[in-house]
Amino acid sequence: MIVLQDGEEIISIVRKHWISLFFNAAVMLLLAILPIALVLYAQPFIVIPIHVIVFFLAAWVLFVWTMFVTMWTNYYLDVLILTNKRIVDMEQFILFSRDEVTIPIDRIEDVKIEVKGFLPTVLRYGNMQIQTAGANRETAMMGVRHPERIKQQIDTLLQTLPRTRRQPVFEEKQ
Repeated sequence: MIVLQDGEEIISIVRKHWISLFFNAAVMLLLAILPIALVLYAQPFIVIPIHVIVFFLAAWVLFVWTMFVTMWTNYYLDVLILTNKRIVDMEQFILFSRDEVTIPIDRIEDVKIEVKGFLPTVLRYGNMQIQTAGANRETAMMGVRHPERIKQQIDTLLQTLPRTRRQPVFEEKQ
């Protein structure tokens, strides 16, 4: 997964909530069953030989299964790893496209969590955005399990950092 630095310990590994995979699986199941139900319903009116219909239905189910496996792989490989020195956000886009962002703990400026709606509140999942010093964009992860717990862990790590005196960008001449 990741190579740990000297003295670095993994505090938590965060994945998306299972509900996001559940909704995608429900859509894939519907896509797989719909053509089969349509063929069974329209069977008296179809003049195409049955072996041709079975071939195309099997090809369709195989295609939908491949889409589901791809979605599951993306779900499983999207991970946020929180260590005592950094945050590693690994995001899988498609099978052969991956993005990895490493954020040192001392560069974190702000952590924002967002839980909107009944289902996210009850199941305790939401979105998390991490703003870093000097970065033009935020690092975001959607559908994170227990975002308030992750925010608390990051805040605890930020409080344990040694306070260094920051140098001003410019100094006034006297």
